[in-house]
Amino acid sequence: MAAPPEFVSGRGVDAVAEFRDFLIDQRDLAAHLLAELTGMQTCNLSESIPKADQTTSVRDLYCRRVSGWCVFYTLASPQLPSTVTVLHVVREASGPFSALETEAERRLR
Repeated sequence: MAAPPEFVSGRGVDAVAEFRDFLIDQRDLAAHLLAELTGMQTCNLSESIPKADQTTSVRDLYCRRVSGWCVFYTLASPQLPSTVTVLHVVREASGPFSALETEAERRLR
């Protein structure tokens, strides 16, 4: 059984709390996405990222848009199992996509 994704936290950032808010708002969709992200860690990297998630302008940063929410994540590892890291979970209405993407990119560092 694959481990769940990692979540960025620290220095005023808590992606777990953000994902919890998403889960409260969209229970079934959030649970399905968590299972899908977990499953991505055991697949071939080139095959595991849905085409729709490849929408950011930042290399190796992906975004799943689900019912008005954006879930930004990375998927990286030199070998299987790979590691999914959830960086930022936010309502799309919080601001322009470019600003949400910039915050996710900031969390990559």
